[in-house]
Amino acid sequence: MELVRRAARACGGKAVTFYAPLVLPDAATASTLRLQPGIAEALALCDDLSVAVIAVGQWEPRSSTVYDYLPEAEAFSRRGAVAESCGLLFDADGAVIPDGLQERLVAVTESQLRQTDHVVALATEPERGHAIRALSRSGLLTALVTHRHVAERLLANG
Repeated sequence: MELVRRAARACGGKAVTFYAPLVLPDAATASTLRLQPGIAEALALCDDLSVAVIAVGQWEPRSSTVYDYLPEAEAFSRRGAVAESCGLLFDADGAVIPDGLQERLVAVTESQLRQTDHVVALATEPERGHAIRALSRSGLLTALVTHRHVAERLLANG
C-alpha cells in the first residue's frame, strides 16, 4: 500500500485504498460490502480512472489472486479460463467469462477498466505467457510492463 501511495504522490495524484476481500462467497455479501461508505466512495472513483495498473494471473494454482480460494476454480478451467485479473476471468481469446464471479467481486469492474485511458498490465513470470496473451487479446490493455526474457518468449511464440 505504501508503494501505491508513493507512486500516486510522485505523479501528483491521490491514492485511495480500502480493505475488503476481492471475492466474496456470495453476491449478497459482496453487494453489502460495496455499499459501505469508504468502499463505495473508493469504487465510485473507478469511474474516472486515467491509469489502472493491473496484475496478470494465470488461471492455475498459485498463479492467480483468487484461484486457490475458489472451490469452483476447476469448473472455471473447464469453461475455458486461462487468465485472471482484478477477479475477472478470461478465456484464451481474451473474452471475459460470464460466470457470476463478477457479482461476488469488490473491485474495479470490466466496464470501468474499458473506460480507463491507460490500463497497464504487470507480468514478470515467463510461465504466464498464455495469460498475458489472453489479456492482450481482451482489448483492455494499453501497455505491458515485463522482463525482457518474458517479452522475447512472447514474441518468439507468436
